[in-house]
Amino acid sequence: MPSSYLPFSPWLLALMLAAFCAALEAWLSGPKPFRFLASLKQPRWALPIWGWMIVGGASMSS
Repeated sequence: MPSSYLPFSPWLLALMLAAFCAALEAWLSGPKPFRFLASLKQPRWALPIWGWMIVGGASMSS
């Protein structure tokens, strides 16, 4: 759809959609998502949760 049909900027639409999805993800994750993630059994050699956050942040920035 060409941007001339939108009543606002496509960038604003993208930001609104991203904010909506982030809010939905936070709502659906429940009150204590990190407690649940910490309760999962992981191999000894697996990265801790903070390590996966760095990996995810690094992959998003590239």
